[in-house]
Amino acid sequence: LLSAVKKRFFLIVKQLLLAPHINVNKANHAGVTALSYASDNGFYELEELLLAMPGIEKLAEAPLLEAAKKGDVERIATLIKA
Repeated sequence: LLSAVKKRFFLIVKQLLLAPHINVNKANHAGVTALSYASDNGFYELEELLLAMPGIEKLAEAPLLEAAKKGDVERIATLIKA
């Protein structure tokens, strides 16, 4: 999932999210998740797609913290709403 997000393969990410046992919160060795990578790199379409997934951990992730650091009120609202 993270590899597909890194390459901005929207349709592949969408298909992967349909897999029954996909772990949307899986992190790599550095603690980076698909959501944190999408958020940190401005891949907002992918970020919104991931935020729509049940069980996604958004409050414990870097996206909310990064949005707050940057004062990005719109992204903060999107993260909290999801």
